[in-house]
Amino acid sequence: MTTEQTYWNDKGKYQKEYDALWLKLVPSQGEADTVHGETLRAVSRLYYDVMNNGAGNVIEWSEGNYDNDYEETTEVNSYFQPLLNLVEAKTTIDVESILISCVKKSGLNWFNGEECAELEKVIDDVMEYVIEKDKEITARYLTSK
Repeated sequence: MTTEQTYWNDKGKYQKEYDALWLKLVPSQGEADTVHGETLRAVSRLYYDVMNNGAGNVIEWSEGNYDNDYEETTEVNSYFQPLLNLVEAKTTIDVESILISCVKKSGLNWFNGEECAELEKVIDDVMEYVIEKDKEITARYLTSK
């Protein structure tokens, strides 16, 4: 995967479908009305925090390890745990391990995408879940303007 083929750069594997379904299923505030919309919202919030904030909100940092001891980053902040649980339930991927691995590979540097390539696969899997589980609504939203 190159850094150009990411959802962060608006060029993910299912980018067209992601953009269309986001507009239709995810409200501008609060939880989505459907499990599909909520799963898309959840994975997007996790992804955004990793790519924009270096997972500074998602990962629970142990006291004193902010600068150089990434081996201690071992859990997701409890605020984000429900989002993580939803995504893991719908994709059967160990998203928590991917998030922690991403942080450990990059430290607190800005992610360039390479160390977090597995996170792209998580969004791909969520998109496949949404498209597969609700073909009728997906077809309607992807063909409507």
